[in-house]
Amino acid sequence: MGPIEQAVELLRQAVENLITAFLGGLLGVLVSKPVLTRWMQWRWGGWEVEVTQQGELLTREPLTPEEARMVVSPGGSRRRKSVHLKGVISGIGHRIGEDPASDRAHEVGLTVINHASRRVQINLDRDPGPHRRGSHTETIVATRRAPAPGPLPTGDQPQPPAENGVEAAGPSR
Repeated sequence: MGPIEQAVELLRQAVENLITAFLGGLLGVLVSKPVLTRWMQWRWGGWEVEVTQQGELLTREPLTPEEARMVVSPGGSRRRKSVHLKGVISGIGHRIGEDPASDRAHEVGLTVINHASRRVQINLDRDPGPHRRGSHTETIVATRRAPAPGPLPTGDQPQPPAENGVEAAGPSR
C-alpha cells in the first residue's frame, strides 16, 4: 500500500469516527431529554400550594415540576422560594408579615410541607408578622378617613401670581 492509499484510508477512518461520534451524541441528547423530563415529572410532579385562612381554602395552585423542586427541596434558594410563595399569597390579595420560606414560618405552622400529599400548605392564621394588628385594607381606609390639617383648597380660590410673571398651574376656568 502506497502513501496515497494510506492517506485515503486514514481520511476514511477519521470521517467514520466523526459521523459515529455525531450520531452517538445526537442519539444521547434525543434519548436523555425525554428520560429526564419523565423523571422530573415522576419526582416533582403533582405538587400544589394551598392557602387557607380561618379554615377556608382561599386558593389551590398547581406547581410545575421545576417550581416544586425549587420550593420543596432543602437545597434550593431561600430567596426564590420566598418570592414564589409570596407571589401565590399576594395573588389572592393578602399580605404576609413573615417570610413563608423561613425556619420560623415552619416552626409556627405558617408553612407546612406535606410530602405524603404533595402539598405546601400556608395557613394565614398562623402568620406572626407585624401587619396582624390590622389588615392592609383597614390601614388604607383609616388613612383616607383621617382629617386634613387645614381647609381643603378648592378651584374657586384665586391663585397667587408667580414671582416670574408666569401664572401658577391651577384649575382651568
